[in-house]
Amino acid sequence: MKTWKKKAVAGALGLSMAVALGLAMPASAFAEIRTIEAEGTYLVGDGMDENPATAKARAREEAKRVASEKASVYVESLSEVKNGSVTEDIIRTISANVMQIKEEKPVVIEVIDGGTLMFRCQIIALVDSDKVSSQLHQDRQELDEAARRNKELEELVKQQNAELEALKRQYAGAQNEEQKAEIRVQVKVNEQKFEAREWLEKGNALMGQRDYQGAVSAYHEAVSMNPQDAIGYYRLANAYRMLQDFDKAITNYQNALGINSRYSDAYNNLGFTYEQMGNYRVAAENYQKAIECDRNYAAAYYNMGNSYFRSGDYQKAAQNYERVIAIDNKYILAHNNLGLAYENMGAFDKAIASFSQAIDLAPDKTSKGLARTYNNRGTCYQKMRRVEEAIADYTKAMELDPGYAEPRTNRDQLLKWMKK
Repeated sequence: MKTWKKKAVAGALGLSMAVALGLAMPASAFAEIRTIEAEGTYLVGDGMDENPATAKARAREEAKRVASEKASVYVESLSEVKNGSVTEDIIRTISANVMQIKEEKPVVIEVIDGGTLMFRCQIIALVDSDKVSSQLHQDRQELDEAARRNKELEELVKQQNAELEALKRQYAGAQNEEQKAEIRVQVKVNEQKFEAREWLEKGNALMGQRDYQGAVSAYHEAVSMNPQDAIGYYRLANAYRMLQDFDKAITNYQNALGINSRYSDAYNNLGFTYEQMGNYRVAAENYQKAIECDRNYAAAYYNMGNSYFRSGDYQKAAQNYERVIAIDNKYILAHNNLGLAYENMGAFDKAIASFSQAIDLAPDKTSKGLARTYNNRGTCYQKMRRVEEAIADYTKAMELDPGYAEPRTNRDQLLKWMKK
């Protein structure tokens, strides 16, 4: 019987390589367009000399946030959330991605409470159920990465808004003009951070559209306005990595870590960059640093496993995949790659169990991505001379992805062998 070539492990979570495992979506006879109305307001601090343009932008930001929350309720109603296949973060991300602003009314400025200015923004947005379906069937890892970007941005919004509210309170309690002048300077700095965040958001949107060069330009604007923001450098590094400009990616991951030495994502993606360059030793060192920052960082253990696998250390690869599964038993790619590690160690029963678990956990049993897992399991069945099961798996892989040549070749060779 044939000796099988070493298979490649499935790629890194939230990064550039992935197995496409779609998310289940209930069938519908027609598309529904949902209209959402939302309002956002922003109160200008009395006497703080805030920029009117920034105040208007903050009111618009709040209106979009409210609209996105309403859209999330609708998206969740369309989503199949069994087994936790669609997380709350992904639902919010999809809502932001599919929501289209139909109308934005001119920002209204009202005077309240004896002279305080309130900026009021009203928007009307549309959500198309077909676009929701399309987003749900995107590669799960791309959605995970988009959700990560959005969550990071949400945290930044909260942080900067809390900082501004604290400045307003300090200004109200200031004892003299000197203190007020100092606070007004800090308010201007906060406004600049707000502008930087808007560029960060633009960069994130361009990353989602795979316009990596455009994202580089947007992220450069963000870090020029807020050079102490580790997130901006981290995102800039990700964009450079997608452009295969590894030297600039490494430089900017290091810039991010120079600002935040506990930035686990930066260590993780720095490791993946070195792995793409073929430097598995340094990759593993950085994955280890990511894990030291976050002992439950499943993606870092997963990437560490991939790095060991590619260097031929299947025992250590398996140990890391097992750690991933201990943290998150629904991590489908970890089950698949654990099966590959067991197969390379000759533990075919364990390999079959891991591949079977990956198949059982897949939310969409018709996904092309599962063809690889069926083919992987088929080779193990064949090595154990369980011929009928091997043929069944090769056939299933061919049905799921007719363009995937390997299972057809494997089945044809097995059938020829049986005839001899």
